[in-house]
Amino acid sequence: MSGLYVLPGVVPVLYDVLVSAGVTSPGVCSLTIGAREFVWDRKTAQGAKGENITFKNQKIVEFQAQFKLIGDDQLEAWEAWIALWDWDPIKQKPTPVDVLHPLLYERGVSLATATKIFPPTQDRKGDNLWTAKLEAIEWAPPPKKNVSGSPANANGGKSAADNANAQRDKQIQGLLAQAQAP
Repeated sequence: MSGLYVLPGVVPVLYDVLVSAGVTSPGVCSLTIGAREFVWDRKTAQGAKGENITFKNQKIVEFQAQFKLIGDDQLEAWEAWIALWDWDPIKQKPTPVDVLHPLLYERGVSLATATKIFPPTQDRKGDNLWTAKLEAIEWAPPPKKNVSGSPANANGGKSAADNANAQRDKQIQGLLAQAQAP
């Protein structure tokens, strides 16, 4: 992927915020992102070296965001910003949030939903420094149609209807041959 992904030393401010639904997070954000994991079906060859592999699935990416907030203004901004992620599972279906961060962009994550929202906690009594945390997962429902099936030309480029018609024609030819036999 190209475009948004930049090295942290070049434009560090992009790494310090998480943009959600077009709204920039308050305070300073630190993101921890899990790996993009691919699931393969592996079959060993009998009596020979090697394996046959078939792609089965791509798991969703999980990430955690920690926010350092200073003062009442950032605490108020946090409450407004985190409301974009909060939803009531009893009253509505989960709603994905548009997300923008260079590390998420690199992994191909553009939509996510919260799994845990932690309230801000004061770092030290008497200080006005707070830490809040969000845990989320990529929003990636499976496509309506399986894209990892057999190639289109696995049956010589013929559709299932073509194969059924060919079978029917063969049966008709067999019946005609029986009818003409003495």
